[in-house]
Amino acid sequence: MAFRFEFDPANKILLLRFEGRLTDESLAEYYRAARKYSTATDASVGIFDSSPVTEFAVSSEFIRALAGQEPAMPDAFSAPALLLPRLRLDSVWLACFRC
Repeated sequence: MAFRFEFDPANKILLLRFEGRLTDESLAEYYRAARKYSTATDASVGIFDSSPVTEFAVSSEFIRALAGQEPAMPDAFSAPALLLPRLRLDSVWLACFRC
């Protein structure tokens, strides 16, 4: 699994993109990096794009534990956007959630 960050400084938008296999360990690594990068750039909005992910191997226990942690983007003005592949479909759907 690989991830990368792109930042639009004019609009303070941070794009976070996953690629490959997503696991508990890789998501934990991403979460730490996202917090560090969003703080360093002072991002106001985040877009989480996991459409290039080939396999979701993240446990529900890990998701619950992650939900109890501090937000990855502590100073964001609005909820981050998620781009996730729709199961068994070629389209991508957009969902927003509150950190």
